[in-house]
Parts: sequence; C-alpha cells; structure tokens
Amino acid sequence: MADDKQTTQVSVEDLWEALEALDALPETRPTDWYQHLEPCANGATQVILLENGAEVSH
Repeated sequence: MADDKQTTQVSVEDLWEALEALDALPETRPTDWYQHLEPCANGATQVILLENGAEVSH
C-alpha cells in the first residue's frame, strides 16, 4: 500500500517563531489548538543541542 502522507520540513527557529506569533494573536488566546506544537519544538531543540554536544537534562 502506497504512503500518501506528505511531510514538510520546518526549522526549529521557524517553529518557535510561529508559536510566538500565535501566542500574540488575540484570536488564538481562547483556543489551545496549536499548543501541541510546543512539545515538538522542545523535542527538536533538544535533538539539536544533543547533536551539537550539549548535555540536556529533564
């Protein structure tokens, strides 16, 4: 069965900027639909830090 899913690569910096922009919009304040992106951004940031030799603690 063919995989029809498409993926888009997004830089970690762009992801954090998008989250900050969404947080700043009054229209998004009563909703939490985009908040699931924050754990993704945190995970991606940790991966980059680990790849660069930094120690990451939880």
